[in-house]
Amino acid sequence: KPFVKDMQGVRLKDLPKPLKSDDAALAEAAVERYKQVKKDAKTIASLQLTRLEQGMVTRRRWSAGDFRLFFLQHPLMRHLAAKVVWGVYEQGQLRCGFRVAEDWTLADDNDALYELPEDASVGIAHVLEMPPSMQTAFGQIFADYEILQPFRQLGRETYALTDAEKQLSSLDRYKDKVVATGSVMGLLNRGWQRGQAQDGGWVGEFTRQVGNGLQVDLQMDPGTVVGDLSYEPRQKLPALVLRRAGTWDDSGLVRFSELDAILVSEVLRDVELLAPLKDE
Repeated sequence: KPFVKDMQGVRLKDLPKPLKSDDAALAEAAVERYKQVKKDAKTIASLQLTRLEQGMVTRRRWSAGDFRLFFLQHPLMRHLAAKVVWGVYEQGQLRCGFRVAEDWTLADDNDALYELPEDASVGIAHVLEMPPSMQTAFGQIFADYEILQPFRQLGRETYALTDAEKQLSSLDRYKDKVVATGSVMGLLNRGWQRGQAQDGGWVGEFTRQVGNGLQVDLQMDPGTVVGDLSYEPRQKLPALVLRRAGTWDDSGLVRFSELDAILVSEVLRDVELLAPLKDE
């Protein structure tokens, strides 16, 4: 959130009132500009936070140079970057974690100065990648500095399949769960897409791409009409299905054992966090 300081560096609640000696036109323009800056910052931050969380979930990686350019040196993004735990990866494995400190240097899980290698591959660390000691250390540091994370990273809910479920391509663990249609629509903000609309704009599933040419389908019963959530306000979730992207019959089904633990956890988390409704 943008804020204003006076000449002594004291933070103000808002822009100071113009003096009689101030140019009225310039003062009015400054007020309007400040209002627009606050509005733009809110919009951009909301978008970028979604991108950062999805970057963690999909395990996007940046080079050390790109990390510095797009996060550490960026006047807005570095404020967001300072609220998450970052990781350095080698051959896809988390090797160490670090954070962006208050003076824009980097610090490790001992809160000591950390020098990022020039050839480093950088990403936002997922809790399932962090050893317990790293989670505890960064959790304590964030608590000590009163850093509020913009999305749940440390302490993130995690879920796993049973050994029996891993051998299936269709899960029915949510078949008795009833949710609001509007809640399901919220999956659009979490990397899901509406399934292909049928006659009359009817949609009976949501899909999520999970890499390697695979997708997860979340079936809905009875489904809904695009653009009219009130038509069918409640949904059951009969099955969660893994298949090859673009396939429709049983020949495209794939066992959930093909997905790694992080993808499984995130798919299940999305469904778990849909607010349940009491079935009538």
